Amino acid sequence: MAGAELVVPAWRSLDDDVRSASFWRMARDLPRLTGHALALVRTTSRRWALAVLGLQLLSGALVVLMMAAAREFFSALVASGLVVGNLVHVAPTLVGVGLVMGASKLVGALTSACRSRLGPRIEQRAELRLLGLTTRAPLELFDEPRWFDAMSRARDRGVSSAPVVVDQALALSGALVTVTAAVGAVAFVSPALAVLVLVSSLPGAWAAVRSAQLAYVSRRRTTTLRRRKWVLSDLLANRRAAPEIRANQLQDHLLGLVEEITTRDMGERLEVSRRQALQRFVGQVAGGAALCVLYLALVLLVRHDALSLASASAALVVIRSGRRSLNRAALTVRTLYEHGLYLADFFRFCSETENRAREEEDEAEPVPLPHDCATLALKGVSFTYPGSEAPSLRDVDLELRRGEIVALVGDNGSGKTTLAKLVAGLYRPGSGALHWDDVDLGTLPLSALSERVTLVAQDHTRWPLTARDNIAIGRPSREATDELVVRAARQARVDPVLSSLRHGYATLLSRQFTDGADLSGGQWQRLALARAFYRDAHLLVLDEPTASLDPRTERHVFEELRALAARGRSVLLVTHSMRMAASAHRIVVLDGGRLIEEGPHDALMEKGGKYAAMVGAAAGSSDGSTAVAPRP
Repeated sequence: MAGAELVVPAWRSLDDDVRSASFWRMARDLPRLTGHALALVRTTSRRWALAVLGLQLLSGALVVLMMAAAREFFSALVASGLVVGNLVHVAPTLVGVGLVMGASKLVGALTSACRSRLGPRIEQRAELRLLGLTTRAPLELFDEPRWFDAMSRARDRGVSSAPVVVDQALALSGALVTVTAAVGAVAFVSPALAVLVLVSSLPGAWAAVRSAQLAYVSRRRTTTLRRRKWVLSDLLANRRAAPEIRANQLQDHLLGLVEEITTRDMGERLEVSRRQALQRFVGQVAGGAALCVLYLALVLLVRHDALSLASASAALVVIRSGRRSLNRAALTVRTLYEHGLYLADFFRFCSETENRAREEEDEAEPVPLPHDCATLALKGVSFTYPGSEAPSLRDVDLELRRGEIVALVGDNGSGKTTLAKLVAGLYRPGSGALHWDDVDLGTLPLSALSERVTLVAQDHTRWPLTARDNIAIGRPSREATDELVVRAARQARVDPVLSSLRHGYATLLSRQFTDGADLSGGQWQRLALARAFYRDAHLLVLDEPTASLDPRTERHVFEELRALAARGRSVLLVTHSMRMAASAHRIVVLDGGRLIEEGPHDALMEKGGKYAAMVGAAAGSSDGSTAVAPRP
């Protein structure tokens, strides 16, 4: 089963959401949604937008000119008595109508060309803004499902909707200019006809807006459902997951989960389509009835000599043009409203994330952080992840001193990785404080500490970049010379591997691209270590950095860490390797989020506590007699 969290809400709940917004309320929302589009235009392509608006005004003027030209043509045609010899006098007016129509087509083509220049610029600006915010957002936001759902909507629909909203807003303005010109021209002939032209288009506009809101509400309510489907679909087509799927014969099980999710999603979309079709039918029937009334009124005006035949014919041409523009406007309103709601989600997400990031920055005061550090101290630190009731760390007191390697050990779930993340500046403690010598890090932005720290995470990223860039991104601000990159690779003992690749350090490390290559798990881990050595920060935080390494490479890596410590660097080493822990200057034992033991290997072994039991279990004896002794 896909899980209770994937159950699609009852349709009555969706009905309530739809009924809560009336047609007129939705119509009032349009200016606000269009305002979002204008905000994007102001920061990207104001010149092209102004060009579009100018051309649209010209198009409206041509509609009025078309009315006048058509009226002259029909007047000349009636005056000719349809006698062949007199039709030559009609030719100039016919040429005039043709010129106006040609000019109108040309203006339309130029308008489309200018609109097409806006879309890519708008989408780029929206995407860069979103990605900029997701990289600035405090890490704890990624642990909040509500924020993650909002981010998914903003990324998957908001960004792509941004150029659509801008384009449709400009299309709507053009349609409204044309409609205004047409209705104004008809009103000059008969105000009653002008009113009927507008009334006949209201049912279509109502159906379009209601249909758009149905689609939006449905998509918003199934965000989690679709996100789960995308995760599973990505795993089914992912190279890293492919071996395990085949080895454990997971194909049918995973496909069953995807089928269950897509069936629920399809059921909701089919119900939305049914309701949309019903609304369009009602709108078309009502619009057709209104159009019949319009044509009947036109006939009655001519019959009672309230309108000349030439004026009626010209009005009919303009009415048809105006109605086409009104129909386009109704369809545009639907697209604009639906995508405008997604864009509103985008702006709402951006605003909330900016506020959270600003709160984080505002809490910090510009206190200078010393470049060098004798001690990084944790004082009474506790931490609880968002949405969790049990704290992951409880009242931890710990000092990391310059030139020292500290091994952090404990059972799974004891809080080691959480402590490493706090030391690396990824989270702020829920209570307690971190001090960089005498500076309280709570008075600084988290980025101030991150600048002085290197983190090799347990689930380090396999960047789809060249081997050289995989190392150099350890510190992008540094000029990546061959000497620095190769030296870091040699420190991690990954240089022979990278040099043997088809294109050496220029090889793209991803088989998803032409000429790309992949590394083994241990080689990727060495590459992550090379990235850390290249960064050359004051404090190295390494979470299981040798879990995939052979013993020989592990010893070499530890010797490199000792060399860094001798140069004044500090190392926090999270490890399950008792060999590595025994070689550290100091060992810290966590249990249930609490620091329960601390000291060098020999002292902790003599104590006979948790650490000694772990060493004994690793060595195959309860007293740890076969454990590896610390290196000198």
